[in-house]
Amino acid sequence: MISPSRGYQVAKYGNTTHKQHIRARRETHGQLWTRDAPTLAKLCRDSYIHEPVVMRMVDYRANRVVGRFGPRAQLNTGSKQLDSQIEAAWNPFTQTMGNTGMTWGEFTRVLSNEKLIAGESFVVSSIDSKSKNIQFQIFETEQLDDSVEYQKSEAGGYYARGILYDTLNKPVQYSFRSVYPGTRGYSSAFGENSQKFPAKNVCHYYDRERPTQFRGISKLATLIQSLFLINDIDIAELEVKRLESRWGVYLKGEGDAEALIDGLEDTDANGNNTNTSDYEFDVASGAVNSGNFDVQTIDPRRPGSSYIEFTRNITKRCAAAFAVPYSAASGDTSQSNYSSERAASMHCKPVWDADRKSFAKCVATFVFEKWLQVESLKPTSKIRLGNRTAGDIAQMVTWQFDGYEWVDPKAEGQALMDKLTMGVLTYSDACMAVGSDPDIQRKQIAKDIDEFESLGFMPDYYKLMQGSSAAVEAPSLEEVEDDGNDSAQG
Repeated sequence: MISPSRGYQVAKYGNTTHKQHIRARRETHGQLWTRDAPTLAKLCRDSYIHEPVVMRMVDYRANRVVGRFGPRAQLNTGSKQLDSQIEAAWNPFTQTMGNTGMTWGEFTRVLSNEKLIAGESFVVSSIDSKSKNIQFQIFETEQLDDSVEYQKSEAGGYYARGILYDTLNKPVQYSFRSVYPGTRGYSSAFGENSQKFPAKNVCHYYDRERPTQFRGISKLATLIQSLFLINDIDIAELEVKRLESRWGVYLKGEGDAEALIDGLEDTDANGNNTNTSDYEFDVASGAVNSGNFDVQTIDPRRPGSSYIEFTRNITKRCAAAFAVPYSAASGDTSQSNYSSERAASMHCKPVWDADRKSFAKCVATFVFEKWLQVESLKPTSKIRLGNRTAGDIAQMVTWQFDGYEWVDPKAEGQALMDKLTMGVLTYSDACMAVGSDPDIQRKQIAKDIDEFESLGFMPDYYKLMQGSSAAVEAPSLEEVEDDGNDSAQG
């Protein structure tokens, strides 16, 4: 018998059955609270830990969203002095993110990973009572105080799995357990080992797919059944390999099989048979000296010859649902080429772009606003917001993400140049499309040109940028109008 691995064959996690898993997927989409939603998040987290395909997909997509260093803030308040003052204070803060000890890139990567795995992540801001500095905490979905599924509040709203809502279903307060569930000393009673934070200080990062959905659900939830199949056939293949490495027989016929087995097991230290039974079995020849037995050799067969193709198809299904290329999910590039990789990236980029916009609007803007609000009030701060609030400034920030890698640099570079020539893109748009900071690029180009001119030579690519090549001068408005009138007369 082939034993199940980690309970995947019945889709269990704790006391949760496969039927509860299906119900959790449905109810999390359609209801505000559900008994099985936390278990679904644990299933998705378990699949990330144990399944290499899931780990590759999550890491790849998170890298396409926030990159290695996180999105960069581009300030445009209308005052260069204010922009430089804020940047001078923000950049050092991103090296430690206050009390977290993480860089901005690590901070954003953890949030993105958690949202992809569990469906949602939480950032809580607070002010340290001693240092008066801003503090940020990251909470996982299991840390919500969900000991009460539904309970009406005195103010007319209701509690639903750790969140207090008003009568309009707007979050008012979040309750998080300071002790992670399952830790020694943990109490599941409502209100014990939990901290309460007002909703204005909490960033709830998730994707809403339905009007009545107020909690996040992982994209991995739709893939768990397919991942179970991959795991089952992997275990079957390993079991067959184990059997193939052994030699075995079975007996057919009439006789006392139990006595024969006793005769095989009763041996001394030297391997000599000490049993007085009438049955003896010669391992070398496979002969039985007594009884009417027919000895048959076990010939283990593979479950099927389509193992590789089966796992490839399941992985393709998972990669497509998770919006990552198949080669990134499987690590298999044997069937990849420029055209297939470019087509796969084109299908996935709209999803990645949507993730980036959501992250910038929800997480990056929240963190920046809370930080600026505290930083501008410090007595030693040089930042002077005037009659504008930190929220106003945060809305003026453009978050620049890393550019996507070019599959065919020559073709894609020419396409970008054509867009610049046609005027559908600006220089700043082109820089941001490849992940460069347009302000830094302009300053560096001007600096390089000055240095080359002082040395007495200029590279060809800078000559093109300066217009040294035979550029065609754009016609004037009068020339265009005259040409149009002549054409009409003709």
